[in-house]
Amino acid sequence: MDCDYDVVIIGAGCVGAFAAFYASKYDLRVCVLESRAHPGLVTTNANCGIVHAGHNTKHNTLKSQLIDRGNALIAELAPLLNFSFKRCGELVVAASPDEYQQLDEMYAYSKSINVPVEYWDAEQLRLHEPNLSHSIQRAILTPTAGIVNPHELTVSAVQTAVKNGARLFCDQKVTEITRNGSVFTVKTEKKVFKTKTVVNCAGLYADSIARMDDPATKINIRPRKGECYILNEVLVNRLIFPIPFGTSKGMLVIPTVDGKTLVGPTADFVDSKEDVCTSEDGKKRIFALAEKMVPKVNMSMIESEFAGCRAVDASEDFVMNQKDGFINFAGTQSPGLTSSPAIGQVLVEEILKNFANAKLKEKWEYAPLVKTQKADCTQKLEIVEEITNKGDLDDQTHKTTYSWVRGYEQ
Repeated sequence: MDCDYDVVIIGAGCVGAFAAFYASKYDLRVCVLESRAHPGLVTTNANCGIVHAGHNTKHNTLKSQLIDRGNALIAELAPLLNFSFKRCGELVVAASPDEYQQLDEMYAYSKSINVPVEYWDAEQLRLHEPNLSHSIQRAILTPTAGIVNPHELTVSAVQTAVKNGARLFCDQKVTEITRNGSVFTVKTEKKVFKTKTVVNCAGLYADSIARMDDPATKINIRPRKGECYILNEVLVNRLIFPIPFGTSKGMLVIPTVDGKTLVGPTADFVDSKEDVCTSEDGKKRIFALAEKMVPKVNMSMIESEFAGCRAVDASEDFVMNQKDGFINFAGTQSPGLTSSPAIGQVLVEEILKNFANAKLKEKWEYAPLVKTQKADCTQKLEIVEEITNKGDLDDQTHKTTYSWVRGYEQ
């Protein structure tokens, strides 16, 4: 049976974007199906933009295997793709003897996994982060942590894949997947695609896509919502983390790449994967904890707010498996954004197991973003719209007038 494509990637968030990015380096017919009107509108859209250093990741997990590589790749790709990135560093702060002990344990763990780390005392904290609470007397600095614009990162990866022959179909919600021998038929609400390999990067809906091929799959995604608030002042120079608790890294104070401050996120399991509403309760919890670390944080500074759901598997780890050409990558909660370039690489390694004769293309080019000097929300919208205007995206991609940039109003 003839196939339209060698590879169909389902989902154009940051993971699907980098799967397409690296797959486009080979002489493969690559197609990306995105259920929304543009790449990166769901979990990626509500990401805090942190590039994690790895010391908050549990050892001997798939997350721990990919985070360091992803961190390094983001730094390497930023100038090549022209997405906004700054290696600002991260401080985990402590204000009590119990927290000092936990800080010492984090320091030792960081050293054991070769994450660069150093102690800061109160004098260094006052000098370099003058807005921190004076109750904070100690911290550990991980200089390899950073911040990135998640939309620019995702769109630049998709744009490069498309420039090198991949095709992107937006507004294509997958409704059915069937097998006939070695060929998959992927049906959307609008089209039918035949392919030799399916790569499931559907984020919150990765379990639904996985069940289309294997009803007995163990992948089970629960949505964990995070609410965030963007403030109109620059309050910190580095990522400010409290001592982590449970599966959460805590409420954070984050400098953004566009010169603002972000506080949050919450981490609450919710019933609906489409629950992207902020709440008074979430706001109160965020500001109560953020103000303890940075007393200048105040609700009067709120410029915008947003919320989104992370795709959490029961294992609290990333999940990757392949069965006869159907590849799943699921559970891409934090540090999914940081790891996404590395995830893209390992997914292509999985893809190539089905194409022993695939070769690297002789010609392959980066497609860096061309940014305007306009306001942030307009600039970010135009990044995607510019691709459409140039004809680089498939004609199923539609322009939108609503704001898809986290927290901004158009």
